[in-house]
Amino acid sequence: MKLSQFIMLSEGEKTKALMCEGVLVGKQKELPMIRFLFQLDAFYVTMHCDSSSKKVKEFTAFTDTGLLQSFLDEISLNGIV
Repeated sequence: MKLSQFIMLSEGEKTKALMCEGVLVGKQKELPMIRFLFQLDAFYVTMHCDSSSKKVKEFTAFTDTGLLQSFLDEISLNGIV
């Protein structure tokens, strides 16, 4: 799927695409929201969910790997290297 195709999907279709085709890369809790980072083909998507209702509030799709930094900073490499 191309980024432009993802952007044109409805909210439900975006959620389904991420759950079926996406790879979960990271998760951040910023109460009252939880952000999930997915990789979907050649782009990334953050899915913002309300932590109490579990409802999706926003999707942000991007290709700029610089936007991954906040997620990368939270990955522990202890035991890997």
